[in-house]
Amino acid sequence: LTAQEQHLFRGLAVFSGGGTLEAVEAVCGAGQADATAILASLESLADKHLVHIESGPEGERVQLLETLREYAWECLVESLEHEAVQERHAAYYLALAEAAEPHLLRMELGVELPRIEMEHANLRAALRWYAASPRQLRLAGALALFWFLRGYTSEGRCQLEQALTQSTRLASREPAGRALHAKALYGLGILQGDAG
Repeated sequence: LTAQEQHLFRGLAVFSGGGTLEAVEAVCGAGQADATAILASLESLADKHLVHIESGPEGERVQLLETLREYAWECLVESLEHEAVQERHAAYYLALAEAAEPHLLRMELGVELPRIEMEHANLRAALRWYAASPRQLRLAGALALFWFLRGYTSEGRCQLEQALTQSTRLASREPAGRALHAKALYGLGILQGDAG
């Protein structure tokens, strides 16, 4: 593999259940190459049967077989790039959830709800990465309505309770933290009301 293909292969390990081309470019391409070069590297990896590219309603999606993903993850950790790649991955999915939230609030569900559902595993991974940080509360708050609409009430309550517990210090220190805390409490209330 070329250096670019190795870099891309390692970076793909961070995706749970694969990722869209846009996500792959944002997470794996940072500072490495333009979109055309990334696409060429992806096609080369697909020709070598290291990745699978499939077309779907959201466009093309890139996936690794689980055994290859585990190997790619080992390579990513050895390269000492894993924290930077995980941070870009989590930031991408935080932005995705926050962009979808207003559409879900207005019940414009046609595009955003299936997109968030498709990225559910990646969003869970982002929540794990953000554990005990203010961004965990931001992401959990942004996903509350998704969890409610899809019936993931137990998961949503668990994630929001964990984020709220971790954020107690944040809420008492700054107004933005208090607003995030209040939003997460509101989401928790919706999910608890659904369970009753």
